[in-house]
Amino acid sequence: MDNNHQEKETECITPPRLSPPLLAALCSPLSSACWPINYVFSPLVGYLLAGVLAGPFTPGFVADTKLAPELAELGVILLMFGVGLHFSLKDLMAVKAIAIPGAIAQIAVATLLGMALSAVLGWSLMTGIVFGLCLSTASTVVLLRALEERQLIDSQRGKSPSVG
Repeated sequence: MDNNHQEKETECITPPRLSPPLLAALCSPLSSACWPINYVFSPLVGYLLAGVLAGPFTPGFVADTKLAPELAELGVILLMFGVGLHFSLKDLMAVKAIAIPGAIAQIAVATLLGMALSAVLGWSLMTGIVFGLCLSTASTVVLLRALEERQLIDSQRGKSPSVG
């Protein structure tokens, strides 16, 4: 090796360790598939409650606050991938006369609601617009997930342009 070139130190990159509370929160909605509560509430409610329990705003153990946002982003990626799996351009074209204006109206209403809520909370106008756009996207994804859980995605109700 040349004396003029020094070897670069390399760091060993280790994967982050899941904290036990975060791991329990991630697994709890999945392991509760046979619980009677799932006949009353959607598993989406379980995921939300698990996130609240693992979050820093509840007493007890707190999940790794640096790792949780990364896992949440991965969850959103997987959820959007699931939406993409069910997307059919043929079905969209069959209902485009109603679906496209309906989607535009839904985005507009959700954005206006987000702006109104941001005004109540004292947020800026731009924050309200972004919040409303996020709200419109999230509501569609949650609706699709709820239809999928009830096995209605391929039914007439699931394909109705008024649903999403």
